[in-house]
Amino acid sequence: MTEIPSTKEGEDRLSSLPDALLIEIISLLPSNAAIATALLSPQWRGLWAHITSVDIDTRQFLHRLDACSAINQVIEKFISPLIRTFSLRVYDQNVKHIFFSGVMDSWFCRICDRNVEEISLKILDSKSDYKFSSPWSVFPTPWCVFQTPSLVVLELDSDIPRRCYGISDDIITSKVIITLPNLKKLSIRVSHDECQGWGKLIESCPSLEVLSMVVVLTKGIYVVDEPAINLSITSRNLVRLNLSVLVYEMASVVVDTPRLEYLRSEVLILSKFVFVNKPNSIREAFISFDDGYGNNWFMELLQSISNVSSLTLCIRDDYVMITAAVLLANLTYLRLEMSYFLMYMVLLRLLNSCPSMEVLVLRVSNNFYPNHLIPINGYDFVPLCLMTRIKMIEIEAFSLYYYDNWSFLLRYFLISAQVLERLIFTQFYSNNSGFQKSEFWKELSAYKRSSPMCEIEFSSLFGKMPSKMRSFFQMSDICGGNTHIS
Repeated sequence: MTEIPSTKEGEDRLSSLPDALLIEIISLLPSNAAIATALLSPQWRGLWAHITSVDIDTRQFLHRLDACSAINQVIEKFISPLIRTFSLRVYDQNVKHIFFSGVMDSWFCRICDRNVEEISLKILDSKSDYKFSSPWSVFPTPWCVFQTPSLVVLELDSDIPRRCYGISDDIITSKVIITLPNLKKLSIRVSHDECQGWGKLIESCPSLEVLSMVVVLTKGIYVVDEPAINLSITSRNLVRLNLSVLVYEMASVVVDTPRLEYLRSEVLILSKFVFVNKPNSIREAFISFDDGYGNNWFMELLQSISNVSSLTLCIRDDYVMITAAVLLANLTYLRLEMSYFLMYMVLLRLLNSCPSMEVLVLRVSNNFYPNHLIPINGYDFVPLCLMTRIKMIEIEAFSLYYYDNWSFLLRYFLISAQVLERLIFTQFYSNNSGFQKSEFWKELSAYKRSSPMCEIEFSSLFGKMPSKMRSFFQMSDICGGNTHIS
């Protein structure tokens, strides 16, 4: 490596670097800090105008009488032919004026003309006493963003629940041509009634590989007995899909992504989730919903993602059942988050469909109903994977109600799992029930184990989840072979 030549005593060694290198250095700073470098010396005075990464926080300009005018002057002075990244954070104190006065479009047009590659626009909560009371929840996306061929990453986000970004009617009616041939990563937060327009935009991005989409409610919905939200996502090269529908209304999802490898879907009320073409490359899936209408779509979904090696099912609808055999031949990791009742009903059928299973994680809630009493001798066969493949079972329980059910289930695992190496059981409780069940732990440590290498680890955590501050219940007087207590 070439050494920087020695300089005279007191000379600024940083300023001796070439201007091109100095520009790269200050491009790493937030824009207000980059502009401040002009005060260092005459040599630095004009360097900030050449930066290739622009990071503007509107709070830095609130002390100005006209913050928008000040930001506009800054953007006008950028002279670099290439701006690689543009990040703009807008706070609720000035969001209305910036979005609806036309200044936003002018800023983005100047930036997009510089062959920008990454754009990040965020609406943030100022955490101040000022409360944004505008009736508007949907803010227009600058139109020039959709006609930027150089764009690779586009992020439109907000940390305020009901704030999202709108799409022009001209795009829906094809009056504006979408020109995003190089867009690979798209993260958007949209209104429930503009899914069609955004779906058309997604389909018009031939290079798209990563999509994160959050759908929020922006006004009342008056639809009965049919989906109020219809999502259609078509992308031939999409690899990762993160979908969240934060609307407690019925949603229908149709996906055509034949190259998909990773799926995360969190929809509150799901009436349908269909793949037009089976994604044979899918490796990991996370499916979460509160209510599901009917079982057919759920079974079809499992069939579509049958090539997964990792699957998480977070289901809060006790009436969703596994009604047919689905072979998940490649699945090695399964996580189930559901009530004890639903877990009891679907667990063996799922395990019987997973011959390669190695890790099983159960996160079980305690929402029992009077008709949900489970017969403790209900498991009359042992899936092959439980006998020959599963090496670790982890259980998180939110109570020890129906003590006999838990006792049976754990005993069933220990007797049936012949190659089991670790059984981890964690109980969360918010009253004194944990202290009354110490006999449970003593009984557990004495259970017969088919696997000689099996270790049992269990703990009781006092306090409602997911609280960060918990008191741990210590039971150091319980002992047993290869058993750990915390």
